[in-house]
Amino acid sequence: EVFLLAESRITNSIKNIKSAFFNQILFNILKFVNRYVFIYTLTEEYLGLNGLFSNIISILSLAELGIGTSIVYSLYKPLAEKDEQKICNLMSIFKKSYIAIGLFISIVGIMLTPFIQFFVNEMPDIPYIRFIYVLFIFNASSAYFFSYKSTLIGADQKNYINNIYYSISQFIIAVLQIVFLLLTHNYIIYLSIQIIITLIKNIALSHKADNIYPFLKTLKPKKLDLEEKNKIIKNVKALVFHNMGSVVVNGTDNILIAKLDSLKIVGLYSNYSLVMGTLEMVYGIVFGSIGSSIGNLCAVSDEEKSKEYFYIMRFFAFWLYSFTCICIYVLIDPFIGMLFGEKYILPRLMVIIIIINCYVGGMRKFVIMFKTAYGLFWEDRYKPILESIINLIASIILGKYFGGAGVFMGTLVSSLSTYFWIEPYVVFKYGFKSSVIPYFIDYIKYTVIAIFNLVVTVFIANIIVYDGIFGFILKMFVCAFVPNIIYLLLFFRSKEFKYLFNIFKNRILKI
Repeated sequence: EVFLLAESRITNSIKNIKSAFFNQILFNILKFVNRYVFIYTLTEEYLGLNGLFSNIISILSLAELGIGTSIVYSLYKPLAEKDEQKICNLMSIFKKSYIAIGLFISIVGIMLTPFIQFFVNEMPDIPYIRFIYVLFIFNASSAYFFSYKSTLIGADQKNYINNIYYSISQFIIAVLQIVFLLLTHNYIIYLSIQIIITLIKNIALSHKADNIYPFLKTLKPKKLDLEEKNKIIKNVKALVFHNMGSVVVNGTDNILIAKLDSLKIVGLYSNYSLVMGTLEMVYGIVFGSIGSSIGNLCAVSDEEKSKEYFYIMRFFAFWLYSFTCICIYVLIDPFIGMLFGEKYILPRLMVIIIIINCYVGGMRKFVIMFKTAYGLFWEDRYKPILESIINLIASIILGKYFGGAGVFMGTLVSSLSTYFWIEPYVVFKYGFKSSVIPYFIDYIKYTVIAIFNLVVTVFIANIIVYDGIFGFILKMFVCAFVPNIIYLLLFFRSKEFKYLFNIFKNRILKI
């Protein structure tokens, strides 16, 4: 039975990952074409406005309070046990909560409309700017009325279904936006397309969930028992702090840059954010797909078995994110220059800090997955408050001296001084019930290897004297092969590599 559960988790994870990669390829090409057309038809200020309003929305999303994460954790066990009544009870609470959140974001967001100028150093000359902001509010709030059912699909290790719906909708959005931007040069139509198609996707996904889980319609929800209710309330209380910290750290960068530097720099950063966001989106789907399987694993397995998978995931995250950061370091500036023009390249210091943040954040992902799987929200509930205070103070001080680069330095300072060590400590102490010291020893070892790999790759890439697209392609080959060959030579005998390689080999043989 244990073997069948493990095989089922692997099968579901592989299916979810395949959907993530194959469904994203065409969409991501279209997304870059979309951005190219956006820059060609609209001004840099529109790019900055896009990033600024997105950050404001993320702050309003604090109203979510962590209810979604808490209920997803609560769903793992009843889904594993096929307890339909308990699933129905939880989803009823989920639905009521998310409708209330959607209404809250709508009302508070619209109330902030007269104060938009407070968030920028200098208001751009963009017509109907407040109406554009209201469209952002509507797009964000409407998602809460339908998206809660897609969370159930993801928690049930069927995230590939969410991926397919998401990819199809994004493909349609990208094509229509490209066409209408070229025809009209109108940003409001551009936004309206995204809102309409996203709304249709959420409604369709909600109907799909009803078909997969018909008991949601037939069973009458009952009140949760007191113990379960208190557990959810306790987790939500803790997650309020976590969400506040996350929003302050990740959701204020564009606002601070717009205030301390300029809206133009926000626009330039948005192109880099597009590249890294595209990678993060694919990786996020991959980790999200594996996350539900880890939730299932921690619900039915002992600490030693869970810790064994933790080390495998740590190795996977290290390889993936260190390789990604090496490629970004070598390729992103020439890529931005070729695609959008030399004037859209950011200062190098800012790029380096962004890459370091990417690596530290990437290595955090698998820790968060196990922390969520164990429901360890209460144990480090004050960490996000400390993180957000350090982030704001450091970002403002460093931002005054270094501009946009200083804002990202503040993020790095807050990361290294808080979650970098607190979250692994919590997972090992309360989840695995063992010492965290081996984790940090391995972290240092992996980081030293990654830096060595970066130096070697950059040295070889710098030998290439060709400019333009031919030189870029040659550097792509260097980045594709050199880091992976080095890692292969160093790790091919490790048990983590052998485990992942055997999964890959078995899937290829089945095909």
